[in-house]
Amino acid sequence: MMNIERLIKRKCKEAGVSPDVLTEEERAELIDEIKAEQQGYSILDGILCNPEIMFRNLLEPLPQDRIVCVKVGKIQRDNLYEMTRKYWKVKLEKVSKSTHALAIVDGIVKAVYIPHEWKHTKDSRYLGRCEFVGEEDVNSEYIGKSVVYFYGFSANPVKYIGNFKECNKRML
Repeated sequence: MMNIERLIKRKCKEAGVSPDVLTEEERAELIDEIKAEQQGYSILDGILCNPEIMFRNLLEPLPQDRIVCVKVGKIQRDNLYEMTRKYWKVKLEKVSKSTHALAIVDGIVKAVYIPHEWKHTKDSRYLGRCEFVGEEDVNSEYIGKSVVYFYGFSANPVKYIGNFKECNKRML
């Protein structure tokens, strides 16, 4: 078993957060999660195996919406916009067709953004990755909805929801 402090540092690094800024509550939640994972159980396992939980409060996209969901970590930080908008390995041609960008924290939509422009980043550390400029939709009905069903056990932090293929046909 790895030292718990090393595991906390690893989880924080994955989330792009310094362990020094964790509150006691966040730290306790992280330790509980680490212990559960070490016992071979993930919080999502219980959700995915229980349809009653999995389908409760499920995100149901409107037919005209093309949504890109972005997992921004298991710990919600103050600036979700910056965490959501940049440095993603996505195809610019596809992601540019999105009508919404959703910040996902632990399977739940925490914020919704309307992207006005997607572009390749100019940051030399992240060449080939994309970012968007947009505005927050604080009144979106998607906030608080679960996207666990769409991700399943996928490790990819980016998930497309909606009819991106139909969008391609209409644009030709």
